[in-house]
This record gives sequence, C-alpha cells and structure tokens, in this order.
Amino acid sequence: MRITGGSWRGRQVKCPPGIIRPAMDRMRESMFAILGDINGVRF
Repeated sequence: MRITGGSWRGRQVKCPPGIIRPAMDRMRESMFAILGDINGVRF
C-alpha cells in the first residue's frame, strides 16, 4: 500500500504478506480522508 498525499506522499506502508490485497489509488485516498489526522501516531 502506498501513501498518495501529504508530506509522506509516495511512501510504502509495510503490511504482512498475504493479508492486504492491492487497492486502487482512489480507494486509498478515500480511506485516509475518512481516517483524517491521528494524533500521536507515526507511520
């Protein structure tokens, strides 16, 4: 999975193999827009 926006744009989010299926960029953008900022969390 890849971050599609913000200062961390283009970075990969590491996930255990076989658990996460590839997602379209639009779906990823929607998911992170819903999550918004999470205070105290670093990716």
